[in-house]
Amino acid sequence: MDIDSIFQQFNTSKENMTPSTERVAVRVLSYIVPDNQPENAENTRIIGKRIDTGEKIEIGLRDIKGDRPAVSRLLSDDSSMPVQTAVGGTIMVDGAYLDNKLSPLSGENLPVYNARWFHSVAKDRDEGWAVKVTARINPVTQRDKNNPAQGLKQSITILNNERASAVTSLNDVDLAVMNLVSCEMYAKEKNWYKRPGMPSATVRIRSGDKGAIFTINSRLVEENGNLRHPNISETANHIENNAQWQARRQALLKIFQENPSNTTVEVIPSSQLTVGQKTLQSDSKIGALLTDNNGNAEPQFSEYVIGVRRSKKHGNPIATLAMPVDAYNPILSNIGVMDKTQVQPQAHVQTQAQSQPQAHVQTQAQPQPQAQNPVHAIRLSRLADTSLLVEANTPQAFKHLENYANQSGGLINPSKRTLEVDASHGAQLNQYAQRANLAVTVIKSEPTIAQTPAPAPNDLSNLDLNNVDFNQALNSAYNPSQQR
Repeated sequence: MDIDSIFQQFNTSKENMTPSTERVAVRVLSYIVPDNQPENAENTRIIGKRIDTGEKIEIGLRDIKGDRPAVSRLLSDDSSMPVQTAVGGTIMVDGAYLDNKLSPLSGENLPVYNARWFHSVAKDRDEGWAVKVTARINPVTQRDKNNPAQGLKQSITILNNERASAVTSLNDVDLAVMNLVSCEMYAKEKNWYKRPGMPSATVRIRSGDKGAIFTINSRLVEENGNLRHPNISETANHIENNAQWQARRQALLKIFQENPSNTTVEVIPSSQLTVGQKTLQSDSKIGALLTDNNGNAEPQFSEYVIGVRRSKKHGNPIATLAMPVDAYNPILSNIGVMDKTQVQPQAHVQTQAQSQPQAHVQTQAQPQPQAQNPVHAIRLSRLADTSLLVEANTPQAFKHLENYANQSGGLINPSKRTLEVDASHGAQLNQYAQRANLAVTVIKSEPTIAQTPAPAPNDLSNLDLNNVDFNQALNSAYNPSQQR
């Protein structure tokens, strides 16, 4: 089969394709900086551990137009706007993608990412950390509607979808809500730092393609002019006297009594993270509100990288940075379901200027994402006239390539996250990518890499992929390591 016809099967052009990029936060392990030479992607590295997967990686920074701080400033910086970040500190990089053209400099066979920019999240482990979470940026509001002099405030709602629990009775809801809203119970959580902020509980109802969500938050208690966390008794009184929550309890009771088909109720650990005042006044640290074009002006949930520090004033966690993982094609959901089938069509960015009152204006508009765009991606290039090279840009996407190799044969290279297959696999690869919801970028190149053989191929000529749930298989195989 002619390789150009294979490219046509993927319905994409061969030239000048931009790799899918993401925002990646890492805990710094070391730096490689040249002596008395200009820094570039070939001679400079940030080496760190991804906060979402635990994977150890190298990061090189490509040449750009503009004045970007040098990586050497992360080692030592006495400027007016320091970005110094010691080993153990946390940084986030923008526009990152796995670049097989860059060789590792650490002496280890690590994957190398090519990034556009970096942001210092916390100079060391004590100062702060980063999380990759499902979150919603809430509009800026006044602290006190009756007293504008009190200034402005903004919060971020964080959902821990991994710990969502289905419930079948109002008693189950009450028990779960009490445990999740209680500050005392929250303080005992081993991984509390993964949902930083004031603890809250979110109830989500889904029926077919419709859904609703409601969050009840914990409240600080004022005592002798100071604020403190409530005890269990105070938390119970707050929940009982919350009129909005009690009204929703009655709606839940009706659902449980009538037990409609195809309806589920979940209780999700969540939190409300306050945006720091200095960050609130910045136009570059908090991403613009993400909404959709279906007449819904409410901010949407998406996947975010959030930088967290403890306030010097009161010691509670505050957000110092919050950006969508995918700047161009974020998955959006009004109920926080980060499922590709829940992508909102024609999502767009709502600037802070569109919310009331104004705190600052997001001046740089982001490109409008398209509906149903997959999150993970593979790149397809010609290795020879009779073979194809497939490269994965994320660990999740590479697991799909490993699954394909185990089933269909091919030469797999774990260190490069690549798969080499015969050109005759073009149609089957196309079908697999569609079912696995992988975006495909086609690049006209002829890379040379070292490959190790995968297990012997099986005959998949009669393989029926219609009932294969690749997302479930991926979730079972992929278990991110603990951050701390």
